[in-house]
Amino acid sequence: MTSTSKSPRTPLWTLHVAVFVSGLVLLMLEVLAVRLLSPYFGSTTYTVSGVLTVILTGLAIGYVGGGRLADRRPYHDVFFTVYAAGGAAVLIAALLNNLLLPRIGYRLPMHIGPVLSASLLFLIPSVLFGVLSPFAVRLAQADTETIGRVAGTVFFWSTAGNIVGGLATGFVLVPSLGIRTLVVGGGSVLLALGVAGLLWCRQATRAVVILLVGLAAMFGAMHRRARSQQLVLDVDGTYSRIGVVDQPLRGRPARYLYQNRAITGYMYLDGEDTAAEYAKYHQIHRLFGAAPRRALVIGGGMYDIPRSLLRTLPEAQVDVVEIEPKLLSVAQRLFRLPKSPRLNNFVGDGRRFLQTSGRYNMIVGDAFHSLHATPWHLVTVDFFQLVKQRLAPGGFLLVNFIGNPTRTAPPSALHAELRALTHAFEHHHVFAADGPTVDQTQNVMVVGCRDACPLTEQDFAKQPTEFLRNLASKRLRVPKRVLEQHPLMTDDFAPIASLH
Repeated sequence: MTSTSKSPRTPLWTLHVAVFVSGLVLLMLEVLAVRLLSPYFGSTTYTVSGVLTVILTGLAIGYVGGGRLADRRPYHDVFFTVYAAGGAAVLIAALLNNLLLPRIGYRLPMHIGPVLSASLLFLIPSVLFGVLSPFAVRLAQADTETIGRVAGTVFFWSTAGNIVGGLATGFVLVPSLGIRTLVVGGGSVLLALGVAGLLWCRQATRAVVILLVGLAAMFGAMHRRARSQQLVLDVDGTYSRIGVVDQPLRGRPARYLYQNRAITGYMYLDGEDTAAEYAKYHQIHRLFGAAPRRALVIGGGMYDIPRSLLRTLPEAQVDVVEIEPKLLSVAQRLFRLPKSPRLNNFVGDGRRFLQTSGRYNMIVGDAFHSLHATPWHLVTVDFFQLVKQRLAPGGFLLVNFIGNPTRTAPPSALHAELRALTHAFEHHHVFAADGPTVDQTQNVMVVGCRDACPLTEQDFAKQPTEFLRNLASKRLRVPKRVLEQHPLMTDDFAPIASLH
């Protein structure tokens, strides 16, 4: 059998290693791409669908183009040129993510922004990844006539890389290394293997050119622009980028918690008083009689509400369910959360926790930190019915929604969420933190009572704090006919991503 290559060939096993590594990096990139775009477009179905569509489109183009290129130029040096270029393209994508997305990400529409951004960053790398497998089949076929076995082996190693990449990224690499390091590392490995293959094929000039381009992109991607001295923390969590920044608030020194560039909490540094208006609503239990003995907070964040409950309810047990593992230590180190035997922290999903939990006098839902970061399974009728089952007699749910209460025309995520909650809780009260007539996005606090819980003007007037007395003016009454214009969100149908 005659050779198909004009340049030296690498051993067959190197092709298998090459497609294994490219498959690993490809799956890693698919997972990380969603995380890279989430700060700008949220972890919505638009983001996930946009990323997958762009990457699959690139692969499809690459498969066709790679097969044709391999038939015309079935040479090992061409294969490794594409391989090294794929690594350089990943590094360039990381560089573009640093330079362009902060400038254009928030200006793009929520519906098409993820597709446009994913195309800018990941389309070319995906095309180059797609070229590799059919090209590897063509090169491996030079050593045997059994094309079916060759193709099966090549796609086995590529898929094995996908499997390892998917598992390693989610369970090991993101929690330990962070997103930026993984993207730059994956691109660098591909670049290094491609350059090594070119040097084996005696294509030093080509190898040097691609290497220089890749190194320039790598250093650009790793470079962090000078930050203000107010930056306290900037790390990757398991589910989000976590940042802590000190900057003034209302003329007082304050500290902010950011998750994926969205503010999820803040506190004053010069006093114990609560800075965030919505966090003051933990006092609302005073309107309903006896102090809660057991409280559950779904969504810890900076642990503002758990800290306040520990301080104001000295006899209560406070359980917190927070899906981001690093936030507890961040709250303890940087947000004055005390270590208390009355505080029990559980890392996990709030709904899953409720499936096996006991009963509580008070459940607080605080897992929503922006309009575009709403976990859909925590805003359905099914979820609120589960919460109601976990309330002790006289217990209540306090949940924090975000939206504009004055804009009632569909599509409104806030009013769809209100419809789901009020469908499960016949007895309820709604409060707009900034006022029911204020035309702006704000925190909307909803109390859902397991049993009847009427509140009169006198109930507010006799309260010991000014905040509770003023709640009467914050009451929001949304007619049932208005809520019924919005979808009733269930586990079967919850189009939260398409609402705003």
